[in-house]
Amino acid sequence: MQVIIYGLGTIGSNLFVQLIRQFPDWRYTGVDFDKVEDRNLRVQAYFKEHIKAAKASALASIGARYVHNLQYLPLAFKVETPLTPEVSRDYLYIDCFDNRFSRKLLNVKNGANILHLGFSPLHAAECIWDDKYDPPNDISSDLPDICQMADAIGFIQFFLGAVTMVISEWADNLVKKSFIITNKTKIVWI
Repeated sequence: MQVIIYGLGTIGSNLFVQLIRQFPDWRYTGVDFDKVEDRNLRVQAYFKEHIKAAKASALASIGARYVHNLQYLPLAFKVETPLTPEVSRDYLYIDCFDNRFSRKLLNVKNGANILHLGFSPLHAAECIWDDKYDPPNDISSDLPDICQMADAIGFIQFFLGAVTMVISEWADNLVKKSFIITNKTKIVWI
């Protein structure tokens, strides 16, 4: 299985760690143009020694802490044009982008296995396969950023645990379950 994770911030970096621990034999690619900042350490998977490093490259050393022969390709570039994912049972594309523009670049509905993960202004969190996905608007800059809130760490890990179960069920049975977690902390399977 080849897993390509787009966006290696709060969702993408932590999901990467969960997936490599559960599926150490899969091949991974991480795509993000950004560098690790001090403010990322609280809720993202990075450590102090990664500050100023490219997020995609920093995940290689993190992955090596968990998996001896990790197959991981870091790609440190900004996605600015629509992507054309391969339609194959052997590929899983995971959108962890944090903005509508980027999320639309991977919303192609061509039959590829694309899973969109994020925090939405309408819901607290969403995990939606491409055939059901419509990118939400960006979250207002007037609202607090959940990815910067220490109080949200448990919620973020809870969300990613549920996402990992969805990916596991898809890998085992080709079942694509989507869900949202509402702002009233209800899980709604869709």
